[in-house]
Amino acid sequence: MKSLRNLVVYRGIIKNDIIKKYIEISEGLPCPEAQEKYCEFQNMLLEYYSGYAEEDLWKKYLHQVTCEDENSFSDLCENRICIWDGLYELVVNDMNILLENANFNFNEFEQKIHMQGVTLNSVIKKKSEYWKDGAVSTAEYFKNFYTENGTGIFQSSHVFKITDNGNIKVVANYDKIQFKDLIGYERQIKALKENTELLLRGQRSNNVLLYGDRGTGKSSSVKALLNEYKDMGLRVIEMKKNQFRVFPAIIDAVRNKKHKFIVFIDDLSFEEHETEYKILKAVLEGSFESKPDNLLIYVTSNRRHLIKEKFSERDADIHGNETVSEKLSLFDRFGITIYYNQPNDDLYNNMVKTMAKKTKIDMPEEELMKLANEWKIAKASKSGRSARQLIDKLVKK
Repeated sequence: MKSLRNLVVYRGIIKNDIIKKYIEISEGLPCPEAQEKYCEFQNMLLEYYSGYAEEDLWKKYLHQVTCEDENSFSDLCENRICIWDGLYELVVNDMNILLENANFNFNEFEQKIHMQGVTLNSVIKKKSEYWKDGAVSTAEYFKNFYTENGTGIFQSSHVFKITDNGNIKVVANYDKIQFKDLIGYERQIKALKENTELLLRGQRSNNVLLYGDRGTGKSSSVKALLNEYKDMGLRVIEMKKNQFRVFPAIIDAVRNKKHKFIVFIDDLSFEEHETEYKILKAVLEGSFESKPDNLLIYVTSNRRHLIKEKFSERDADIHGNETVSEKLSLFDRFGITIYYNQPNDDLYNNMVKTMAKKTKIDMPEEELMKLANEWKIAKASKSGRSARQLIDKLVKK
């Protein structure tokens, strides 16, 4: 059996930690070192799949990293560019190697290293659906897969975040809120949906600033966008303002991808001493490197002008007007600004009644409205968020 080290086009997968551990054990280690490494390998698979072990996790994992691998073949397939014969021959050769290793005989291996007791291999109940065909058929399968689904991490999920070291990580569990759950902001939602649909159609669209009172549904509207359009190729990447330094890397990662991306920055504002807004300004408009057509930036904030300004600044700065103009220019670089105002009493009461009906709270309307009035006074807020908090409290009783 050829080692995965012999891969050419798919050589990138051997940098993966689980693949590295597999290569160690598959190439032969003396006992008891082999037993220890094998246990580590099994544990890494179990941790990755959160303890789920009914099917062949090794075949499943190798299939997944092959789907996510970004290489010359997968990139050409994603962009529907013709594959030259020499590259295809290399891919078929790689598929032979991958098929052999996908079907690695763990039973024989366990006997060889004198492994005793229950192992991951011994508790498998379902046969894997992966790696059944020959090398040419498998190459065709992945060619079609990349063309249809894209490649890399973005084909495997819908929501992502930036880690502390600047990498992109999948968010497995995200809010499933839908537009029907948002009450009273039809005009704002219509504008947001129209702009996002332009992005999905590959037409000119705008970066968006959603601003207004707290708890009015700004963040929920962006989350609902994802759930509305994720099956049409929409992806959301969450970013914090202290991560703006990685914007160039994010732009490189999504450029030429088939999916459409929203970089979502929630609850953004800057104090007068913070200068990260200059990076955001350059990305929005002003950098020599153009922002890719498949990416937009959606920002929510309680402030219309994102940067806190003091009158003292105008007095202290000789060119005060220039300082003010620089800060206000950030707001100007959003093509669309959408205001979310605090609901009036009638809308707030309608929110409470609608949410109560959906959650099947059995209570006289007069009593419910009395509680809603007391709640908004106690919270000093009447918003969709405070209405939801009231309903959640009533449900728990």
